[in-house]
Amino acid sequence: MFDFKDYFEFSEKMIKGELRVTPLDDYFINEYDFLACKEDPFEEPVFVRHMGARVYDVIPSSYPGIYLISRKFVNVLETNNFTGWKTYSARVYDKENKRVKDYYGFRICGKCGPHIESMSKDVMVEFPAGEFPGKKGLFFDPKTYDGSDIFLLKKSTHIIMHYKVKNALEKANITNAEFVNITEYTYSW
Repeated sequence: MFDFKDYFEFSEKMIKGELRVTPLDDYFINEYDFLACKEDPFEEPVFVRHMGARVYDVIPSSYPGIYLISRKFVNVLETNNFTGWKTYSARVYDKENKRVKDYYGFRICGKCGPHIESMSKDVMVEFPAGEFPGKKGLFFDPKTYDGSDIFLLKKSTHIIMHYKVKNALEKANITNAEFVNITEYTYSW
């Protein structure tokens, strides 16, 4: 039986000083189609430092949902035969313009329908500038879910992972990965 509590939204922790990169060229005109495995890179993307310097297993980019992942992260996914993802070759450069080796672009091929906002609760969301009206929960029609361990909400960059993926990544001490249960995920406009 499907239970929303089994699923987590994946992102980076936003650690102070983390290396964040940006593509050297405009590869991601439509980042959703690229992230969702609908478009393939026409050449190996080059990512250069946008800010920060510390390298973790998850390197975020200046594009929502576009992450670079370490060989260690890939090994966890491969060893456990998790479904709904693939990688692409990418060149990554750090603050000193030195190549960061063994990192790959992370793409999500698993799918489900769009977020159904009417299923989310009205809440006040806390921000540094105060509380603002928002919503709680990233819900979708379970009948639209393809059963992959990792998947995207349709037409969004929200990466969703089954708790088995979350647990395996945490057990392997993957750095700079954050997981929020989709029933607890809050957002504001």
